[in-house]
Amino acid sequence: MHYEQPFDVFINHRGPDVKKTFVKELNEALRSAGVHPFVDADGIEQGEASWDSILEAIRVAPISICVFSPGYVESMWCLDELAVIHRSADKKILPVFYNVEPWHLRHPEAITSPFAAGVKKLQSRHPEKVSGWKGWLARTADIYGYELNKFSRSDTNLVQAIVSKVLQHLKSLFPVALDQQASEFLSFIRSQSQKSCRIGIFGMGGIGKTTLAKEIFKRIKDEFPVSSFLEDVARETSKGDQGVASLQLQLLRDMGNADRVNIVEDINDGKSKLRQCLQSKRAFIVLDNVESPLSIKALCVDENLGVGSCCILTSRDEWICSVFSDFTYEMPFLKPAEAKQLFCWNAFGSIFAAQGFQELANEVALACGGHPLTLELMGSLLRREKDLLVWDAVLQHLRKHDSLQNHDKMLQRLKISFDSLEPRHKEMFLDVACFLLGSPPQLCKDLWTSLKWPAELGLRNLVNKSLLKVENNLVTMHDLLIDLGHSIVTEEDVVRPGKRSRLWMNESEEELLDKEVTDKVQTFSLAESKADLSDQNLKPMENLRLLNMDGCGGTRIQFPHRLGYVRWQRLPLEKIPCEMYDMRKLVVLDLASSKITHLWNVDSTATFPRLQTLILDDCKELRELPDSINGSKDLRNLHLEKCSSLESLPETIGDLSKLEVLRLRGCTKLKHLPEALGSLTNLWSLYLTDCTNLVSIPESIGNCRNLSNLSLGRCYNLEAIPESTGKLCNLRTFESPSCDKISHFPELMKDLFVLKTLKVGCGSLTTLPSFISHLTGLQELSLCLSRFVTLPSAICALTRLQDLKLIGCDVLESLPENMGAFQELRILSLVGCVSLKRLPDSVGELKYLEELNLSCCASLQNLPLNFCQLTRLRLLCLEGCFELLEIPDPCSMPETGCAVIFYDFLVSRCLQYLEQGKFSKAEEVLVFLMKFKHEDPRLLQIQAFLEEVKCRQTELVVMDVEMLRQEALHWVVQNDMPRALEYINRMVELEPESEMSYLTRFAARMIVNDNTGAQEDTKMLSQCVAARELAGRKLSQSVLEKVDKFNNLFRCDWKHSLLALLNSGSTLEVEHSRNSRIPTFPGLQFCRYSASTGKESNMEGSGRASTGNSCRIAQSGNAKVRAG
Repeated sequence: MHYEQPFDVFINHRGPDVKKTFVKELNEALRSAGVHPFVDADGIEQGEASWDSILEAIRVAPISICVFSPGYVESMWCLDELAVIHRSADKKILPVFYNVEPWHLRHPEAITSPFAAGVKKLQSRHPEKVSGWKGWLARTADIYGYELNKFSRSDTNLVQAIVSKVLQHLKSLFPVALDQQASEFLSFIRSQSQKSCRIGIFGMGGIGKTTLAKEIFKRIKDEFPVSSFLEDVARETSKGDQGVASLQLQLLRDMGNADRVNIVEDINDGKSKLRQCLQSKRAFIVLDNVESPLSIKALCVDENLGVGSCCILTSRDEWICSVFSDFTYEMPFLKPAEAKQLFCWNAFGSIFAAQGFQELANEVALACGGHPLTLELMGSLLRREKDLLVWDAVLQHLRKHDSLQNHDKMLQRLKISFDSLEPRHKEMFLDVACFLLGSPPQLCKDLWTSLKWPAELGLRNLVNKSLLKVENNLVTMHDLLIDLGHSIVTEEDVVRPGKRSRLWMNESEEELLDKEVTDKVQTFSLAESKADLSDQNLKPMENLRLLNMDGCGGTRIQFPHRLGYVRWQRLPLEKIPCEMYDMRKLVVLDLASSKITHLWNVDSTATFPRLQTLILDDCKELRELPDSINGSKDLRNLHLEKCSSLESLPETIGDLSKLEVLRLRGCTKLKHLPEALGSLTNLWSLYLTDCTNLVSIPESIGNCRNLSNLSLGRCYNLEAIPESTGKLCNLRTFESPSCDKISHFPELMKDLFVLKTLKVGCGSLTTLPSFISHLTGLQELSLCLSRFVTLPSAICALTRLQDLKLIGCDVLESLPENMGAFQELRILSLVGCVSLKRLPDSVGELKYLEELNLSCCASLQNLPLNFCQLTRLRLLCLEGCFELLEIPDPCSMPETGCAVIFYDFLVSRCLQYLEQGKFSKAEEVLVFLMKFKHEDPRLLQIQAFLEEVKCRQTELVVMDVEMLRQEALHWVVQNDMPRALEYINRMVELEPESEMSYLTRFAARMIVNDNTGAQEDTKMLSQCVAARELAGRKLSQSVLEKVDKFNNLFRCDWKHSLLALLNSGSTLEVEHSRNSRIPTFPGLQFCRYSASTGKESNMEGSGRASTGNSCRIAQSGNAKVRAG
């Protein structure tokens, strides 16, 4: 089948329900956005088979939208399509619940379900298929989707949200011009593996430096033991010493020191720790957006990288890159064809322009000058725009500001996207650029919603226009757009900063101290100000909404009453100033890392009726919360992480009926939780990780029916899990790793049907909890540090499992033979399972497996021979698998990448043997590796080293044998044959393949009438001769002469014949050429090195009778010895 262009989206739906209404509107919206959807028969070419066309459309479309309506299950076609969608790999599925709810899909046969009648019909017509269909419905219900009820039952709002998501996903699939650039970098980095490597990527803002660095990091980080990506270094360092120390701490933690390093006292302390850490690591590090060499020195990546490490730096400044880097790379502009593709992708959702817009698309893309950020912004601006006059206006604007090298003109080019925004959306953009950068999106929406601004719509619009991004649940913005925001605010009043709407350091400090601030100011940052702010009056800024005073000191500060957000981290006072008590519009209060011991006085009248988020993380001296906390009725987020002096929570916390998130991680003095906890019926996340002294959790927790996440990790003194936990019907994540006093779990936990993530491993767990095998919807299971010897086969009932971790299960000896039942497993981690000896062959049946980590499985002996079936495997860790002997031939996996993984593993094993002095084993592995990459510099170095070792060993053997020969000669002359035989035996031990050694011992044994020993020497001599001839080697002329002399003497006098041999000097007698035959691995024995000859010999001929010109020695003492 051939389509004019591939489908971007497949819409799975029940026609009679939604085709002429919702799906019609969705189809039109997608097409207007340049997306090509497949809806129904309209997308099938005449003459094509309908079902075949549907299968092909599902196969090529990267996104499937499944619209569930009340009549959905009445259509077998819909259900069959759903099954195909789920079986298709790498598909983005967007469920839409149109007049139905997700639980209807989980229980379609329920009386109250709109699907009940349809299921009944299906059971009567196709009973054999119903079970499978129900399974696919239940699986889809587990995917977070779009419910009509959550969009005010507005089809239009729902359609806009879906189209936005589709465009966002399609955009992520199209990294223009990155593939080739990234591949070239990867090749270069790998070629520098024997030394440290520093690379600088420079270029103007918005040209794609960070994008390229992220792509390289994503592709190669798994090839290094540790890796770190430090994003926007310039922004962090602009925060002063605190920001630099934060970067140092993040780098230390990324280098594997998270458990040992919890704090960096100052920059010098961070440097000291980083020097020690980096020099011993093989690390991959990216420093993004560096503006000062001081940042590089503070992070110690200039001279302290370990061997094999690589650091990439991105900067606008070529000089910084050239000073820091061994190699520099200037980011080029996109070529015209690439520029057009990127523009079209953002404007039309495809690399092709829509019909009628081809010429305009060419002109706009050309006017953008190959600048990626400009192309992205202009494409997003013109998305769904059909008015040709608008297109022409954008084109004229670009041509007017056509200099890409002038920073101000570049900002003017970008400003057209800002000018197209609605007034409130412009305010949101400026809030982020000047204040909220790096904040969680929900916090931003809460602040804007409190002002009655359209927060959800505004944030979505800013993202759609590429003016904002949400990454790792934080709002981010390109640094050029930050500059644009600052430029727009500066233009409000170029002369008097106090009359601008937003101020930031250092201007905000100067304007405040000079009393120049006015009521125009809406956001104000004094972060890290060193000035004493005591008695300062902020009330003239009566429209102030957002205030940042991080690290500031001062008392008796007068605050305006309209503040919605106060951020005062590291507040140096024991409680918040009384001047803050009247902030009745406060929505967010962030006092993290402050010195407060009490939030406010017990008898105070402090109330924050609109407060929604209270952040008190890392307030290590905070002892308690006031009972009056229940006055903040709207509180939804309460963060108390690392409040290490907090001993209890007030009972009044149960009055916070809207509380959704309660974070208590690291509250190490907390022993009990109040019974009133059960009154928090809207609570959906409770984090108690690292509450090391927590003894109990109240049974009332079972009343928190909306609880979705419960985290209890490393609560070492927790004695039991409440029985009522089994009643948490909406629980999706339960974590209790390293809770060593817990060995029993409530049996009712088997009823947690929606549970997706379970982490319960601990040292007291000796058998698999029985409830686990009932959780058939489980997707992630961690049993780390558990003490069971075998993993029961009952666990294989978890057929939807995608992630299985058994890290540190040091007594685990076997896995279930039916591991292949985990048909959806993507990650299997067995790190530190030191007693595990073999993997079952069924592991090779895990066709979706992407990561297999076997690090430190010291007893593991095999990998399944059907490993070649793991075609999706992209990460395989074998470090520390010292006993691994049976591995498949890498040649059997030419397309999987496993060959490279095995190759690197064998190289590391070869190096390991060298370190251990096992040179013969190292050579065996080397011979095999040379079959794959005989020009690999690592192998050539190993080969040269082994040659040097051989020469050294040969010299030592010659010296030792010469000494033994002289001693034996001495004792033969003294007629002490037993002593002489001792030295001759040691000569044979040193040269086990030397014909002269065996001939010498043969003569000595004949003198002492040891006929049995002489016969053994005759046999060994024959074998040595046969091996020599098989290898094509010849005896030297000097040796032949000594043998002839021996033949002439032994007839009449054995003693003198022996003396003739011992007087012959060195017993080295063979000259040969290197054997070049390379055996397959594993299987055939490798070539073996002969210590006596300094050369290789092949022992496959061992035990074979000598023939032809071999040296023949008769068993009787009268036989003649003839050298061939």
